[in-house]
Amino acid sequence: MPVMTAEEACQWIPGLSDPDTDTAALLDAVIARADSMVATELGYTGATDADTETVLETDYERFFAGPGGRELQLPYYPIVVADPGDLLIEDDPNEAFDGTSYLVPSSDYVLRPGGIVLLTVASSWGTWSETDDEVIRVRWTAGYAEGAIPGRLFEGLGTMVGVLWARRSSIGKDSVSIGQRQTIMPRKPRSIPDEVLDLIAPYRLVGALL
Repeated sequence: MPVMTAEEACQWIPGLSDPDTDTAALLDAVIARADSMVATELGYTGATDADTETVLETDYERFFAGPGGRELQLPYYPIVVADPGDLLIEDDPNEAFDGTSYLVPSSDYVLRPGGIVLLTVASSWGTWSETDDEVIRVRWTAGYAEGAIPGRLFEGLGTMVGVLWARRSSIGKDSVSIGQRQTIMPRKPRSIPDEVLDLIAPYRLVGALL
């Protein structure tokens, strides 16, 4: 499942508007690489159901120390919950994680922007465990739906596609053309240019390394 189609990617590649089968296949590979680079930069790492990082909806599983209080910060978001069972949280002091004994009811919490799971004041759970031990296991889906990537992030991904495409024939050059613009190539050939970093910056996850 790509972040964009080969046809959509062409708007960031001068002179390419109707890719043939071979070119489309190559574009798909470049799109996947751009997605992985951008996702890694934003902090999407260690997915449980994917071979590489992506900004698209992906399944994650993590174990957390008990933070105490009512807030639990999940590192990957936006959190995707179509049904209550899509988010599984166990707060198990025994660390057995059998999926039932210490399962936090979905009615006990609400989701806040930025990956925060907030226990309600009236929740039967009260507060999260408070301990340095990893007594909380969470399984959830996070990321953006195909076709619903925010505009600025989508533009950043497209610009990265254009840069990677141009790099195929720009070894030794200082800049490449992206649409009507000249984008300065960074010294590291596999790095992300500042133009892309500026576009994707608002979507960096809490705790992602700068």
